[in-house]
Amino acid sequence: MTVQYPTAGTKLGQITVTDSLNNTVGPIACQSVTVTSGPQTLATEVSARRNNLDFWHTLQLTGGAPMNDVDLSSTISGSAAGTVNFTFFCNKNTPDTDTSEPRDAKFDGVDITQAYGPGPANAAPPGVIGNYFTFGNLNIEIWPAEKRFAVNDVCDYPTAGTYYPKVVAERQALAAEDRLSAGVVVSGDYVDLIIDSHNSAPPNPIPGQLMSFTGVVKNQGTIGAGASTARLRIDLNNNGWSPGEPEFTAPTGALAPNGGSETESWTNIWAAVLGTHRYQICADSTDVVVESNNANNCNGATTGVFIVAPKPQCSDSIDNDGDGKIDYPADPGCVSPEDNNELDNPDFQEVEP
Repeated sequence: MTVQYPTAGTKLGQITVTDSLNNTVGPIACQSVTVTSGPQTLATEVSARRNNLDFWHTLQLTGGAPMNDVDLSSTISGSAAGTVNFTFFCNKNTPDTDTSEPRDAKFDGVDITQAYGPGPANAAPPGVIGNYFTFGNLNIEIWPAEKRFAVNDVCDYPTAGTYYPKVVAERQALAAEDRLSAGVVVSGDYVDLIIDSHNSAPPNPIPGQLMSFTGVVKNQGTIGAGASTARLRIDLNNNGWSPGEPEFTAPTGALAPNGGSETESWTNIWAAVLGTHRYQICADSTDVVVESNNANNCNGATTGVFIVAPKPQCSDSIDNDGDGKIDYPADPGCVSPEDNNELDNPDFQEVEP
């Protein structure tokens, strides 16, 4: 008979023997057994991704300069237990576990086996899995099931070159390190999507009239851009768009480098209401394209203001001048449906017989 003891310590037990006639012999005391623990182990793997946009890269991350807001993460394995200290380096091409050098980010005392980490938890933004925390200006993500710890927007690589992110994990007096083996390769090429021009029609809408909008998505980068999604928002009160106000999207195809463009159209998409409104059209609204500059996808140049005025008197279904006749052509004071004065011309007063 073999007995396995999964943990260290002194084990005491007994054996009870039962024969074929169901007679019991024993219990027979067992000699104590002292079990010593084997050596503890610890391993880690560093990964990088671009601005929360894609999956974690464990070998190489590529893109055009500047490559900013790169996220780093670490997963751990091994038999060592307890609190883990992580040290992240944006660029350290040395095969050692020394953490005394200047570093880009260090977060001590974070136990990733716990469901909740230090600091107040914030609501996770769309697309973020796991728990989400804020340390100063940095966002921290923890996936207990994966034993993954991540720091977001921690590394900026402004110029072309190859950089080697690294993590050192320390746990139970052990240290393990890993570098992104092929590095972060930053080229001089880049993608940059903007809204080159936009328009709303008709130019002078009236309440109830269907409006149309267009926006030209342009790639002013040096390499081609993949497919994306453009977005139209209508700010009803000209005070900043809020959820629940009109919002529409349109697909944008792949765009060639150096000025490739595509016009997105929303035709008869919205019935105008009275007031002063602002609209905004954005490129790559879901951030699926890795760009050198995401900030200009929705900058001020992508917005326009339009005014929806009351209907002209000669088409508003109201007897504005009290003569018993309404709108063009019934009211002789109206020269067209766009005429905004129903009063009769004094040179041609109506005469009742």
